[in-house]
Amino acid sequence: MKPIELSVIVLTCNRLERCLDSLRKNQIALIAHRTEWLVVNNGSAAFELPPDLPARARLLQMPRNLGTAARNMALEEACGEYVLMLDDDAYLPDGSLESALQQLKKTANAGGIMLPVENEGCLLPTVFHGCAILFRSNVLRAIGGYPQGYGYYGEEYDVTFRLIAAGHRLLTCPENTPPVRHVRDPAGRDTNRILYRLIRNNTFCWARYLPITQLSSAIYDTVHRYYHIARKEKAFWGFVRGLSALPLALLRGLYRRTPLLSADFDSISLNAAVKQAAQSIQQKGIHRIVLCGLGKLPSSWFEILESHGLKICAVVEQNTAFHDRRFRETHIHPAHVMEDLIHPDIAFLCGTAASPVNTYWACRLANAGLQPHRAADLVQSWELRDSNPRTVKGIHA
Repeated sequence: MKPIELSVIVLTCNRLERCLDSLRKNQIALIAHRTEWLVVNNGSAAFELPPDLPARARLLQMPRNLGTAARNMALEEACGEYVLMLDDDAYLPDGSLESALQQLKKTANAGGIMLPVENEGCLLPTVFHGCAILFRSNVLRAIGGYPQGYGYYGEEYDVTFRLIAAGHRLLTCPENTPPVRHVRDPAGRDTNRILYRLIRNNTFCWARYLPITQLSSAIYDTVHRYYHIARKEKAFWGFVRGLSALPLALLRGLYRRTPLLSADFDSISLNAAVKQAAQSIQQKGIHRIVLCGLGKLPSSWFEILESHGLKICAVVEQNTAFHDRRFRETHIHPAHVMEDLIHPDIAFLCGTAASPVNTYWACRLANAGLQPHRAADLVQSWELRDSNPRTVKGIHA
C-alpha cells in the first residue's frame, strides 16, 4: 500500500452539516491524491462521521474548545507528507491544490504555501489566511505547530514568524491559481469578543517576536485600527476589554520573548520592500506619496518614507471605518477619491494591505492611466507617465 501523501485537517465546532458539506465537496478536488481526512470537533456536541465519507476519515473529539491549537491534536496523528489545514466553511476549486502542491514540492526550503482566498486575506500579505494553508508536515511539527493561548485570531502571525525564523519560506501560489471560497457563517460571531482577542493576541505576538525598536509603533497601530473598527461596529465593550488585557499580554510576550532577526522582520513586515520603493521613487524626483490601504503596520512604513524625504499626503482606504479619519496627521480618504489625487509629483504605493485589496488598488490605478514604477517584493509604486499636469483635490502640498 502506498504511503499517504496528504493529510487534510478540518476544524469544526458543533457544525456537523457544514463540515460534512465541506468534506464531500472538497474530496472531489483531492481525488488524485493519497489522502486521509482528520476532522477535529472543537465543540461539546459529539457526533459521528457517516460511512459515505472518504475511506480514510477519522473524527477527533476535543474535550473543550481549544481554538486553533486543536489542530495540533490532528497533526500528531497525521501520516501525510503534506498537511492541508481547512476550516469547515472553506471550499477548494479544481486546480487550487494542484497548483499549491506543485509549487511547494519544487521549492526545497519552503515550509508552506498560502492558498489564495476569494476576496479575503490576512491584513499583512506575507502572512497566510487561516482557512486554507498547505504545510510540509515535518516542518510544521518541527516549529511546534499552532500556538497555545490565542484561541482564535492572530495565530497565523505566530506560525508565520516561527516558520521564517526557522529558515523556511512561506510561498504564494501563482497568480492564475483558482481561489478558495470561504463562506463565513455570521452566527456566533461576536464582534466584541473578536475585538478583545485581536487586541490581546496582536499585543502578545508583537511583544514576543518584534524587534524592540518596533514594538511601541506596532501596538499603536493595533490600538488605532481597532478603535476605529469598534466605532464603526458599535463594539466599544470589546475594545475596552482588549485595552484592559493589553498590559498582561505585553508582559506575557516579553516573558516568552524570542525576537525575529531584523532582516526577517523587515521582510515579513514589508519594511524592506517599502524602503526599496522609496529609493526608486526618490530617484525619479517624486516627492509625495499616497498610500493605498492603511495596512497592518503603517507607522514603520510612514517612518521609512519620511526618512527618504517623501511626504505622505494622503491615505486612500476601502474600509469605511477609517474614512475621513486621520493617521498620524494624515487624512484618510474613501477609495472613490483616488482619481482626484493624481498628479505628476505624486506616486501611489500599493501592496501593503491584504492581497485582494492590493489587487483591487492595482486595477484601479491601471484603469486611471497610471503605470507601475517598480515592484519591490509585494509593494509597488504607480505614477503618472504623461506630461499633462492634473489638479490635486483635497490635499495640501
